[in-house]
Amino acid sequence: MNPGRAFRPIWDSLAGCTCISEFMFIHGLELSNIHFKRHHLIYFAIES
Repeated sequence: MNPGRAFRPIWDSLAGCTCISEFMFIHGLELSNIHFKRHHLIYFAIES
């Protein structure tokens, strides 16, 4: 039995989790950035 093969599924799942969490983090940053800009524009419109 190849020891490298036994560890491969664990490594693949870890890499998948990292990829998903990174994607969610980046997506979350984009969403909060859009929300902030929208809020800022509304605030600016009310002030002027």
